[in-house]
Amino acid sequence: MPWASGQSVTAGSIATDLGYLFVFGATDSGKNLVTGTSYTTTFATVTTGSDSIGTYVENSTGGQLQIKTDVINVTWPNSDYSYFVTFSREGSPAIFSALFKWLNVGGGRDYAIQGNGSTKSQRFYSHGAFVSSALDLSSIAASTEFTIVYVKTGTTAKIFIKGGGSAISQTGVNNSAYASNIGDLQISGWSSGEYYPGRFRAFGRWSRALSDAEAQSMADNPQQIITPAVTYTYARPTSDITKQWTTSAGADHYALIDEPTASDADYIYATAAGQTDTVKLAAMAAPTAGTDVVVSYRVQGVADGGKVQVSLMSGSSVIKTDTERAADGDYSMTVAPGDYAGVTDWSSLGLRFVST
Repeated sequence: MPWASGQSVTAGSIATDLGYLFVFGATDSGKNLVTGTSYTTTFATVTTGSDSIGTYVENSTGGQLQIKTDVINVTWPNSDYSYFVTFSREGSPAIFSALFKWLNVGGGRDYAIQGNGSTKSQRFYSHGAFVSSALDLSSIAASTEFTIVYVKTGTTAKIFIKGGGSAISQTGVNNSAYASNIGDLQISGWSSGEYYPGRFRAFGRWSRALSDAEAQSMADNPQQIITPAVTYTYARPTSDITKQWTTSAGADHYALIDEPTASDADYIYATAAGQTDTVKLAAMAAPTAGTDVVVSYRVQGVADGGKVQVSLMSGSSVIKTDTERAADGDYSMTVAPGDYAGVTDWSSLGLRFVST
């Protein structure tokens, strides 16, 4: 599941104490998905867009994305906290590239991933003090999504990076009180020569320390923090293929069973066992990866021990056949991704009805 527009924060323990979540780019750029609040931004030369990974804010010429503290509602200090940032590298980082930072009133780097001033590596700051080790961002493969999860517990910090393995423990984090001078959050930019040349996908912060398992899970799969908006596509009958059943009126079978809301005023019916009726469905886009296809239909007027069985077809191939139905009712058949894995032409779908 890529980063995209229209998400909400997923339910579950991983989102507990999540104070804010931003997915940058497209229509969600400018909204905290936790609170729904729009934020004030300074885009400068930063641009938005989307690619195979998802939506992004891209910095290529030294701009920045600025989020005001009246939107992110930062409460400082709390001794334990966690944050993550998901991004890619699109150019070669400069010596002092800045992934992100919170400004204090004096312009200092209070909570930040910031170049160490002499190499392209990044130091992780907390309350103005940096941890003892650094991460070389220039080693990140270009145009590949990368996630850093930073967890602070007391005076110890751990950094989790996408790709699994054991946590990388960092020490030396200053735990001093710093309650009143936290300013705006700035993504990829401190000044024109200190920007990070990359695409930023998402950023979020918890007011608690994630467990090692949670942090590693977030590093490996940051998209789990969002639930995508659900879009339904409907494919209704559009023409006849096989006509062995009888119509209540007229000659077109599909026209009697194509209404958006089921109606018993018109219908098709079998007069004997072994009759087959097949209708073609409208073309539809391939389902989003991992989602189901649902076939809904109505059975009425079953008599004399008769039964009906419905199958979803792709051309002459059966995708899935539902249970035989021997009683009146509204039914649905769930077609899982494994069932339709072999479908390559989503304009060839049909429904087959067989009386038994």
